Amino acid sequence: MKDQCFSDMKVWLEPMSEGLSEFKESMNSISAEELSKRRYEMAQCHAVDAAHSHEYDTVANGYNAALQSRMEDFIRRHPDLMNQFLKEDAARGR
Repeated sequence: MKDQCFSDMKVWLEPMSEGLSEFKESMNSISAEELSKRRYEMAQCHAVDAAHSHEYDTVANGYNAALQSRMEDFIRRHPDLMNQFLKEDAARGR
């Protein structure tokens, strides 16, 4: 698993190192489901390869930021869901 982790991390880290527009373009070509899977994999890799934990965290955080941005865009497109979220949050529905 350690070798696969390192290999994936190197490939996935590259677009994150090329600049913001390249990062966004790269993330837009990946489904939210795949972003989530990759983020989870990098978290698992962190546990098995401590020597590269910083790089795994960097990739996981990049995927997390891309997912968060998509979720925020979704909520903006569906204000009724934002209102429901705010109502439930105010009622401590967490």
